[in-house]
Amino acid sequence: AGDGQHALATTRFAAPLVLRVVDGLGNPVRDVPVTLTLPATGAGATVIAATTRSDQAGDVVVNLAANAHPGSFTLVAQADRAAAPTIATLTVDAIPTVATATAPAQAAVDQPVTIAIAIAAEVGTAAGEVEILDAGERVLATATLTAGAARVAVALPAPGVHALRVRYPAQGAYAAAISAPVTVEVIGPD
Repeated sequence: AGDGQHALATTRFAAPLVLRVVDGLGNPVRDVPVTLTLPATGAGATVIAATTRSDQAGDVVVNLAANAHPGSFTLVAQADRAAAPTIATLTVDAIPTVATATAPAQAAVDQPVTIAIAIAAEVGTAAGEVEILDAGERVLATATLTAGAARVAVALPAPGVHALRVRYPAQGAYAAAISAPVTVEVIGPD
């Protein structure tokens, strides 16, 4: 039981993984040592608690916490003298993020506009780089997040209404996000 579970990166899997050791006739076998093998790199998990010998019902119970690398992985459980290992597939999901941007409603031509950026994460604090995009998806500026936030000045040289968005590319354990447009009206000289 517990095969096929998903957990957000850096969080515990909701249910323990229960693996049953059986003999050649399918009968549970108790008190058999079991070796667990998890991936050394990429998506994987850390064993929080586990029984390393089968119990009276032939079960081995494993509690896991997902690592910070999204993707699917397999846990291999090999019982002593078993013909084949038991394999469970689990998935580490990227932590959802939400990008927001705020800016003044108006600015003078050729004056930098300060964009306030926040990247909220369902778990933990997002880190890394963000991009400020114009309506044509052209990158106008980049900024480094500090505690999930950043401020960046952007020059908007042409008069008119400019729709800007913030893009947070997927980074580490965190999923990508893009903000709703924020509009800035650039007022030209009279």
